[in-house]
Amino acid sequence: MGTQVDRSSAEHDLAQRACGYAMPHYTIDGNDLDVTIAEFTKAKERAGRGEGPTILSPDTFRFRGHSMSDR
Repeated sequence: MGTQVDRSSAEHDLAQRACGYAMPHYTIDGNDLDVTIAEFTKAKERAGRGEGPTILSPDTFRFRGHSMSDR
């Protein structure tokens, strides 16, 4: 169902993976809807201009467990 980033990647900031592809990358507050919409809009507009992809990594959390067996 899922693996913690610490257990699956040497790089804890997943947006940093874009460095290997020379892509712009941002870690954003995924709990702030205004920030999330604004950053995804910028990325969409950038791509629409033919400037390539952008990696966005929204940091967020769960309010409840992932399954019935989680707390």
